[in-house]
Amino acid sequence: MKTPVTKKVLQQHWVYHWWKYLVLVAGSILLWNMIYTSTAYRPPEDKKVNLYAMASTGDQQGINDYLEGVRERLLPEMEEVSAIFLIQDDTYAPVQLSTYLMAGEGDVYLLPQKYFRDYAQNGAFIPLEGTLAEEAATKLGIDLAKGYRVDADSGETHLFGIPAASLAGLTKYGIPVTDGYLSVSILSGNEENSIRLLSILLEEMQGEAS
Repeated sequence: MKTPVTKKVLQQHWVYHWWKYLVLVAGSILLWNMIYTSTAYRPPEDKKVNLYAMASTGDQQGINDYLEGVRERLLPEMEEVSAIFLIQDDTYAPVQLSTYLMAGEGDVYLLPQKYFRDYAQNGAFIPLEGTLAEEAATKLGIDLAKGYRVDADSGETHLFGIPAASLAGLTKYGIPVTDGYLSVSILSGNEENSIRLLSILLEEMQGEAS
């Protein structure tokens, strides 16, 4: 004999089985996100430039709005120019940063001095001598001395980063620049336009106090 479906029965069922519905809903959301992520259009590497900056509490939407404007004005051949903020916690930041760099994620990096030095000497960034970035920095009077590091493998000294201390315009987005360095990942899939973006940041963010 079947038990009649009454309000009391439904209440008792919910009391003992509510977690199953919660798991079902969570699983459905996760599945949908996976489907969306795997099927959503992604620009090819040579059509996008990503800025990765250590600024976990910054205004990511604000900097992305600015970068979209840069794309429209100065990099119209790009389909995406955007920023990703990295955590600044000393425990987890090195793990996250290493993972992104080794996976070839991100093109232009803005890092504090301690991280810049470690990764630069271990070959994570391209040399910037003779590029638009060096030219722009020199024109703006930026002292490049601290951007030179010795590559641990080759023993050669190169300009791996541009000091960003004078880029006060970035601070209005909550991005710290006091001891920061701008570099281009050696695994960037869009080296030329990454250097162009770095140069644009140097020119447009110079001395713009927040």
